[in-house]
Amino acid sequence: MEILIAKLGMELDDSKIESLIGIKKVNVVYYPTSPNPELTARVGLHSNLGIMTVLLQDDIGGLYIKVEAENYAEKGEWLEITPTPGALVINIGNTLEVWLLEI
Repeated sequence: MEILIAKLGMELDDSKIESLIGIKKVNVVYYPTSPNPELTARVGLHSNLGIMTVLLQDDIGGLYIKVEAENYAEKGEWLEITPTPGALVINIGNTLEVWLLEI
């Protein structure tokens, strides 16, 4: 977390860093290949509530981002991201976003 905060150009006091580092919760989700993809239930478009999500991409895809940029024509729309098999995607979760906005 300290490296991430530094790379974002942010400065945190020691108590804020301790509160970020002190949260150690990991959820691991694995979606095996389905023999009937058309019958597979998926999680709908959503944001992640935690601090961050690490996603190992495959060739199937399914990652979307919500466009929030004011100067972008698709503001508020969800855009599908073309997967790069084997790539790790780091998503900032809602909790970290709120904490960074408080700085």
